[in-house]
Amino acid sequence: MVGFLETKVKEENMTQVVSKVCSNWQWVHNVDSNNRGRILVCGHPQRYQFQVIFKNDQVIHGRAIHLSTSNFFLNYIRVWEKP
Repeated sequence: MVGFLETKVKEENMTQVVSKVCSNWQWVHNVDSNNRGRILVCGHPQRYQFQVIFKNDQVIHGRAIHLSTSNFFLNYIRVWEKP
């Protein structure tokens, strides 16, 4: 599992960028939450499954399941000041 913060990748470019960085991996992002979304979470599908529990423009909270051993919860948090 890997999480990227402050990606600044536009939603229409996300598929192309992820296919180059995390080829054949499963991924989820929060750019669709609003224009301030900047979080990208990727996991190798033969090792992990990631279930999103909650996401908004500042956080992606989910359950990561390691397919051979255990599972755990992950939080990817990006904080920004609202004007």
